[in-house]
Amino acid sequence: MSPKDRDIPTSAAAESSSRTGRSKFQRDSIVDSELLSSLAHKLGHEIGNPLTSIISLGSILDRFSGIPDSPLDDEKTVSYARSIVKEAWRINALTEKMVLLLSSKDGSQQSNDLLTLIHSSLSKLRTRQNFDSDWIRLRIDDESVSAFCDADQTLILVSECLSNAYQAVGAFEAEEAPESPPITLRLSQETPFAVIEVITQQKFACPFELSELFELFTTSWADDKHLGIGLSMAAGIVERAGGSIEIEERAGENGFDFVTRIRLKTDAKAVDEIADVIPSATTEQAPLFSKAATILIIDDEPTVASAISKIIELSARNKETLTIECLSGEDALERLKNDAEVSVILCDLNLEGMSGRHILETIQNTRPELVSRFAFITGDASRGDTELYLRSSGRPFLSKPFEPEALISLVKQLSA
Repeated sequence: MSPKDRDIPTSAAAESSSRTGRSKFQRDSIVDSELLSSLAHKLGHEIGNPLTSIISLGSILDRFSGIPDSPLDDEKTVSYARSIVKEAWRINALTEKMVLLLSSKDGSQQSNDLLTLIHSSLSKLRTRQNFDSDWIRLRIDDESVSAFCDADQTLILVSECLSNAYQAVGAFEAEEAPESPPITLRLSQETPFAVIEVITQQKFACPFELSELFELFTTSWADDKHLGIGLSMAAGIVERAGGSIEIEERAGENGFDFVTRIRLKTDAKAVDEIADVIPSATTEQAPLFSKAATILIIDDEPTVASAISKIIELSARNKETLTIECLSGEDALERLKNDAEVSVILCDLNLEGMSGRHILETIQNTRPELVSRFAFITGDASRGDTELYLRSSGRPFLSKPFEPEALISLVKQLSA
């Protein structure tokens, strides 16, 4: 639902200097067949747009690259490639929202440093949406604030709220950032809660009752290009974490301040924080491997295996000492029977005919010295049983789709 579907004057909210809306969204309401049908159709339409761009631009590159007198110069090729990557991340964001909107799983609840998650969120938005952090002012009242939550879901939660704020102030269309950042992200603590606030300055009041913004298909944008499930997803994440989310609107002399306020539980008795499985990407240009290296990539999707191989190959400065083998599960185990020296093993969790679990168990029994060089790559990490196994396996894992920097960091970690 967009503002043009409503007949609410934007001045109505100004009668009060402040108002607050809290989420009333219930995941179980989606079970309604009509609502689920609408959700499926809207999602199909949303995914269709970036898919059209990817197919069209990919077809142009395929048709015109490498031919005599090609109309594609280097600048166009790079531009098209970047657009394909951007649209692919857009599809990934939509599928993330759908999974977390419909999920009843609370994920891996543990103590997480929120400032680290905020910086990870900003990095994610810079990479995937060309997010300019000059539009944001960070106000950190307490740098040591932790919350008992699922790190991956909370990262998506913060990213969604920041993306909404970025859209609200027109940052995506602007050529340069204003002198004073119109977005403030505040991190504080109100025992027993950690509090994240995303504050934007806008000229007009919201035309909705604020609690309605958490309902499916409700969006304050009038261009019909927004699905209106982001805040519903955010409410679901916060609810599963035992917290709360609300939106406050405050009238001022020059317009309105909108505050998206998230409260997450803190727990002094929480389990010790599990170390990140993938360290932050760095900009250092040292060789990827200090000596000759052999990488085994075990994946039954040839295009995925090839993409992983190319990323590693292009990132290695000492390519002459690098060997990359893309194998099936059966071939990989046969290869390892011969006491082959292997530097890194990247294994898909769900293989046809043989699971990644079986491969890890076999390595543990027959080549235990290689266990420390083993990591999973999976597109199924959001499933509850899969996540429990991955956490209990003791091995790092990378969720598909992933950014090249994350893959290279993982390879460095395994080969160190």
